[in-house]
Formats: sequence, structure tokens, C-alpha cells
Amino acid sequence: MSTSRALFKRYFAFDAWGNRLHLSFLKKHSEFNHRAEAMTLFSHLHATQQVWHARIIGEDSSRLDIWPDLSLAQSNKLIDLNEKRWHELLGDHDLDLERVVTYQNSKGIPYENTLEELLSHLVIHGQHHRAQINTLISRSGLNPPAIDYIYYCRES
Repeated sequence: MSTSRALFKRYFAFDAWGNRLHLSFLKKHSEFNHRAEAMTLFSHLHATQQVWHARIIGEDSSRLDIWPDLSLAQSNKLIDLNEKRWHELLGDHDLDLERVVTYQNSKGIPYENTLEELLSHLVIHGQHHRAQINTLISRSGLNPPAIDYIYYCRES
């Protein structure tokens, strides 16, 4: 297995770990000042993984909502499904990370990027939104979960 593939497997495991930390937090704290906004971001990051997976495997993603209103149960299912799909995509088979993926964004504009670029974007995108959620939690006077990569490394 290539170093890049192994690293992406680790990054997507980290991504799911961070999502589960937020899921647990949101289950425990059913009310706080910025919860609705946090839930919007939380739903978005799971939905966009569905969109990007569809694009990467050549399916039409135009009917997938990137800003859905998901319950925690629905988010939990997507966390599990996304983790499974990324694990399968990065599995022990031929995988060309330099393969160019042609897709359209949510506005219908065509783009091309390598699979490696798209996978990198997904991990960074997820962490970006988890950091936004942590900011909202902090603004509400609560202690957010520690979602830094180094914490994941220490626990795994």
C-alpha cells in the first residue's frame, strides 16, 4: 500500500473520530445558544461527503443537498456510511491518486481535480467545519471537544 493511501486512510479515520466526538457532544448538550447553527454545519459536513463521493465515483451529485437539516440519528448514519465508503475507496486495490476526476459543482460549473486533491479537500473541509462548531460551542460558554489531529493520534 502506498504511503499516500495509508495516510489518507488514517486521515479519514481521524475525520470520522472527530465527527463522532461532535455527535456525542451534541447528544449530551441538547440546548445551547448556537446549537442550531452548529447543527447546520454538522449536517453540511456529512452531506458534502456524500456529494464528493458521488462525484469521485462518477455518479450524478446534482440532486444531493449540501445544506440539509439532519437529525443526530441521520448524521450518525451518514458518519458510519461515509466512513465505510472512504475505507472501501481507499482499500487494497488499484487506486490512482493522480487520476483526474471531472465533476460539476453545486452551481453546475465543470471542474477537474486529481483524486488526491479531492481527498485532501474533504479532510480539510471537515476539520474546518468542526473548528467552526467548536467556536460556536465556546461562544455558548461550554467546553468543546478536543478535535485536533494530535489528540486523535494519541488515542489511536
